[in-house]
Amino acid sequence: MRHLRAGGPVTAAALTALALAAAAACSTSPPGGEEGGAGPGVTAKTIKLGYLTDLSGAISGQGRVDLAGSRMYLDRLNAAGGICGRKVELAVEDHGYDVQKAISLYRKTTPDVLGYLSLLGSPQFEALKSKIQNDDVVTGILGWDSNSLTSPDVLVYGTPYDLETISGIGYLVDQKILRKGDSLGHIYWQGSYGENALRGAKFAAQKYGLKLVPVQVDPAESDLTRQVRGLQSQKVKAIMLSTLPTQAASVASVTSSSGWRVPILGNSATFLPQLLKTPSADALQKQFYLVSSRLPFGTDNKVAKDIQQEFEKAEPQGIKGGEDGINVGWAAAQVYTEVVKKACASGGLTRESMEKALRASSAIDTGGLLPTLDYSKVGLAPSKSVYVSRPDAKQPGGLKLLTKELYTAKEAAAYQTPGQSNGG
Repeated sequence: MRHLRAGGPVTAAALTALALAAAAACSTSPPGGEEGGAGPGVTAKTIKLGYLTDLSGAISGQGRVDLAGSRMYLDRLNAAGGICGRKVELAVEDHGYDVQKAISLYRKTTPDVLGYLSLLGSPQFEALKSKIQNDDVVTGILGWDSNSLTSPDVLVYGTPYDLETISGIGYLVDQKILRKGDSLGHIYWQGSYGENALRGAKFAAQKYGLKLVPVQVDPAESDLTRQVRGLQSQKVKAIMLSTLPTQAASVASVTSSSGWRVPILGNSATFLPQLLKTPSADALQKQFYLVSSRLPFGTDNKVAKDIQQEFEKAEPQGIKGGEDGINVGWAAAQVYTEVVKKACASGGLTRESMEKALRASSAIDTGGLLPTLDYSKVGLAPSKSVYVSRPDAKQPGGLKLLTKELYTAKEAAAYQTPGQSNGG
C-alpha cells in the first residue's frame, strides 16, 4: 500500500481508515494461511499479543498512558475487521518495574502470545534479552536504548536515546545556545538509559568542540541540588538531562531559585505534563527543552488531532489529561500490527514469519507520530530524527513544538550505534 503522510489533502480519519481497511483485507484464509500455519496466540478468530508494562511501579504513569493509547488504536483496528479477519487481543501484565517480576511474567505469557507489542523498561529488556532471542519472539521495546538494536527480534519505536541526545545538542548548537569551547553538563541516570544517552553526549561533544561534564545520579535521588551546584561552579552553559521527570523538576527548581537561568535539555523520558502543576512549572517553561522522536499530544497534525478527539471520547480510566504517551501507545500498536499484517500477507502467522516481516519493513509511516521507521537491518537505529519542544501549560499535552518538521543534527549521520560499532 502506498503510504499517505499527514499534511496532505486527505483527512486523518480517512488516512486511518485506509490503513485499517488494508490490515483487515490482507487475508481471509485460515490461521496464518495454508502454507505458513499459526504460531502461539493465533486462532481462527484472534491474535493475542503480550504487553508487559509498569502499572504500579516507578514509571507507572508512563505505563498506564502508553497502554491507553495502544488500546485506543486496537479498538479502532478491531472495529474495522482486525487483521486477516482476526481481532487483536492484548495479554496485559504489570511488572511494577521489577526485573524479577518481569522475568516471571514473560515465562508465564510467552507460550500464549504471538509476540510482545510492548515491553516497558530498559532494565527489564536487558534481563530478558537472551530469552527473547532464544524464543524468536518479536518484541516491541518501550525503552529507547540503542544496545537493544543488536537483537534480531526487537523493534524500538523511534529514535534511541543516544541519537536523541546528539540531535538535541545539535539543535542547541544550531540555535547558538551552545558554541564551540563551551562546557555542557550532563546529569544522567545510572543504568542502561543514562549510559546510552551519555554515549551520544560524548560523541556530540567531540564533534561540536564542547567540554562535557558528566554527573551520574542514582535513580532514587530526588534532590539534585548538590549536582546542580557542582555544574554551576564549573560554569556550564547548558545542562543535558537523562533522568526521570521528578529529577528534571528538581534541576529546574534549583537553577531557577538561585537565579541561574541555564538552558536545560532533556531526553524523551524526562518530562510529564503533570510537572506543570508543580512549583517547578515556571522554571520548566522558561528553561527546559525536550528532545524526542514522539510527536506531542494535541499537536497541529491531522493524525495527532484525530487521536486527541478519540481520547476525549474514550476517556480512558485513571487518565485525566492527554500526554505524548497516548501518541506513543497508539503508534506502537500501529507499527507492531503493520508487522503482523505483513507476516500474514506472506502466508503465515508464526514467530518465524514475524521476524522475516520485521526485517522486510523499511518504511513504516505513522503519519508523523514518529519518524518513518526502517527495521531492515539489525543493529541500525530505525530513525535518527527528533522533535524539539518546550513545556507550555496552555497546550493540550503540555508541550509546544519548536521544530514543526522532524530535525536531524548533521553530525548524527556519522554516528554508529553499538551494533554498528561491533560489526552488527
